[in-house]
Amino acid sequence: EVVFWGYGEPTYWLDNMIKIADYVQSVGKKTRLNHNGLGRLINDKGVAKELKGKLDVVSVSLKGDNEVSYDKNLPQRLRHGRL
Repeated sequence: EVVFWGYGEPTYWLDNMIKIADYVQSVGKKTRLNHNGLGRLINDKGVAKELKGKLDVVSVSLKGDNEVSYDKNLPQRLRHGRL
């Protein structure tokens, strides 16, 4: 299994991630994305359609149990009201 995860949000490199996922699946391996759920904001477009069929499992990291704690755990530029 190849996991797209860590060192920032994997969808920052959406085009490369899609190419790698295509290759990984072409050789019969599974793919998984662990992300923060902000791919739409990061890429200024919805990413679900582009990722459909390219990932076997998608996990969303929850950064907090309310808006204040969630915002506190995000990079400054992604905090609520600062995009």
